[in-house]
Amino acid sequence: MILAADAVNRVLGSGLFWAGMGVGALTGAAFARMRLGWIAHRKVKDSMPGLRKTAWAGVGGFAKFAVILIALLIVTLAWLSGHHVNLSPASTPETPASPSSSTR
Repeated sequence: MILAADAVNRVLGSGLFWAGMGVGALTGAAFARMRLGWIAHRKVKDSMPGLRKTAWAGVGGFAKFAVILIALLIVTLAWLSGHHVNLSPASTPETPASPSSSTR
């Protein structure tokens, strides 16, 4: 004959066993996902030096292009601003003689 206390112990023991199995399964699944993520992370990180070099080469190429473009823009604006300026000495216009100066 099973006593009530014995039944409670069996139910509690079984519940704790299955709760431990559930926690263990969840922990194992989380560990497996973490491990797969770590392996993928290492693969990507190991391939990064080449990718990083390529990315910086692209940035450097764009920076050179931008500097040349800005320099051309500044030179063009400077040329346009000074294009219509006459750098030769201007001839002074002759002033007409006043009528009072010709009477003397």
